[in-house]
Amino acid sequence: MSVRKREWTTRSGERREAWIVDYAVNGSRHLKTFERKKDADGYEAQVSVDVGKGIHIAPSKSVTVAEAGDRWIKACEADELERATRW
Repeated sequence: MSVRKREWTTRSGERREAWIVDYAVNGSRHLKTFERKKDADGYEAQVSVDVGKGIHIAPSKSVTVAEAGDRWIKACEADELERATRW
C-alpha cells in the first residue's frame, strides 16, 4: 500500500497535482485519488485497518443502493415477512 504524489500539466499549461492511494486486496489492484495528502493518508490508514480485519470492500466492488434494496426485498419475501414490512 502506498501514498504518492502525481503531478501533471494540462493542455492549457496549468500545473496540477493529486495524491494517490495505491493498494491491492486479494490480488486486485485499487487506486483512489485525493486533492490533499492528509485525506490520502487517512484513507490509507482506514483501508489498512479494514484489510487487516478482513472487512474491506473496494468502492468498485460494492453494490449499488438499488441492488442492495432488491436483495433486501428478496430476503424479506424469503422470510415471509408481512407486506407492510417489505414496502
